[in-house]
Amino acid sequence: MSRPHIPKFEIFLDRSELRDCWLATGYHGLGWIGTLTTRLLVEAALDCSVARRIGYALSRYMPPFVEVLPDATCGFPYEFYKIGDNFVALLIRMQPILEEQYTCAAALAELAKESGARGFVLLGGIEISAFREQEPSIVYVTNRPFRSLNNAISLDGIRKAPAGIVVSGGLALILAYAEHAGIPAIALFAPTRRGVQDFQSAFELARLVVRLFKLPITEDALRRRVDIFTKMQEIAQEIERISEKEKERREELSQLFT
Repeated sequence: MSRPHIPKFEIFLDRSELRDCWLATGYHGLGWIGTLTTRLLVEAALDCSVARRIGYALSRYMPPFVEVLPDATCGFPYEFYKIGDNFVALLIRMQPILEEQYTCAAALAELAKESGARGFVLLGGIEISAFREQEPSIVYVTNRPFRSLNNAISLDGIRKAPAGIVVSGGLALILAYAEHAGIPAIALFAPTRRGVQDFQSAFELARLVVRLFKLPITEDALRRRVDIFTKMQEIAQEIERISEKEKERREELSQLFT
């Protein structure tokens, strides 16, 4: 009996869905900004009935989890959602290992090239300390092909990322693979800190993406999603607090019999 084929990184969708579209994504990095912003955009767009799932990816090293969705179906670790007419978001639900990030970047660059996508929009966080004496704000980094777009996307009012900082992880790989393939790419980074899930910065970045790419998502829908995320985090923290308290109580009782 032959074993099932396990792809290195295979994307299942109709390539024509990406023609002339921006392809956006983000990872679990600083402040979880990349994945939170992508999730905000996707879920707010679904709430506004302006998004639909168009595909998914499977891979040899994908995280061994699926997320249970509100309708009791499973959400794959990698799913593509089309928002409006010219924007596709890759929602990376679970953080992949480093080797997976290489294969993902290569596969996405190939996908964008084959499908005639307009370019990449990469979402992430930047450590607040990188701004030194400047006021922290959303900043951008582009690859060289992006410069040939002749201001198709207005970056007025958005600052360049501070010189000398290092972009790391999955976003850096996509920037590099996209430049090699001649695909425009812009990375947008919201100021944040390590060790937190920064819902407010993710909201600000999502709001900027909606404005820049004229997405049919309302600000109220984004805010409602942030409120839901915040409430879910509060519940998780309360459960953890109760669990820790119960653990401490059991440990105190055990001391009575030793």
